[in-house]
Amino acid sequence: MEAIDVHQHLWPETVLGVLERRSIEPRAIWGDGRWEVRLADEPSFDVDPRDHDPDQRLAALDGSNIDRAIVALSAPVGIEDLRADEALEAVSAWTEAAADLPPRLDWWASVPSGAPLEDQTDLVRRAFARGASGLCLPAGRLASPSAARAALPLLAACAAANAAVFVHPGPSVGTGAEPPWWPAATAYVAQQHAAWHAFHAVVRGELRELRVIFALLAGLAPLHFERTVRRGGTEVESALADPLCFYETSSYGRRAIRAMVCAVGICQLVHGSDYPAAAPAPDAVAEAFGPGRADLVRRDGPGRARGRAPRRPGLARGGGSAG
Repeated sequence: MEAIDVHQHLWPETVLGVLERRSIEPRAIWGDGRWEVRLADEPSFDVDPRDHDPDQRLAALDGSNIDRAIVALSAPVGIEDLRADEALEAVSAWTEAAADLPPRLDWWASVPSGAPLEDQTDLVRRAFARGASGLCLPAGRLASPSAARAALPLLAACAAANAAVFVHPGPSVGTGAEPPWWPAATAYVAQQHAAWHAFHAVVRGELRELRVIFALLAGLAPLHFERTVRRGGTEVESALADPLCFYETSSYGRRAIRAMVCAVGICQLVHGSDYPAAAPAPDAVAEAFGPGRADLVRRDGPGRARGRAPRRPGLARGGGSAG
């Protein structure tokens, strides 16, 4: 079974070209051999073309002992939330570029959030037909129970195609004066937390076969399960035992990994790096539980999240003898 990184990002030049034609943020500016992506409410960041060259990315996979990666647009930039025609242009450019990637680079589809829902479902079905592994959904689409209900037809299209949904933080709102780490440590976490609750309160009851992966361990929302239930959120009572709900590990360390394994079991964790947005870091699962369990999170979890491997017995919450 392949070792898979379910959370990487890629910036095709055609997508950056769409942003370059914009006069307001988000926009992209070329200079000194790299792109600068400027955002309205977050610090700008650079895109080095070498980091986003497919051949270079394959070499990086080899250096990380990863067989395959699934790449996505960067949802916090807000491309999906642009005016419908601009978003469609950017998403179409993404689909065209992603569909031509080497076989070891799979991809998450994206859809313009402002387009009519029927158009969104048609676009995602066409992306699946072109090889997309699933849909990358900005967490704001699940920001509340009502938002989750509105997204049900789109999610149902994913379930019907046996495609996973990758819930990723979307744009954050700030003053621009916050330190660079602020959105990732606050708004992104809160978005994932809310999306997890909305998913289990609304979506799971309607779409029992939908496989979902929450980036950054769902903002550690499962650790708040007891408080949710005691405050009346009984809709999420089965969430911790949901075999089709997975948690991606990027940017967390061994303390959070251990806590999440106690809550949902190591079988529900999947490996993600957020490369190249996040700098390479030690494997937190290996630090917490050793290389054997880390290999499980790189292989078994992603395989099951993609609907391509059975659940292994004897690896329930707590991680068995992982220590």
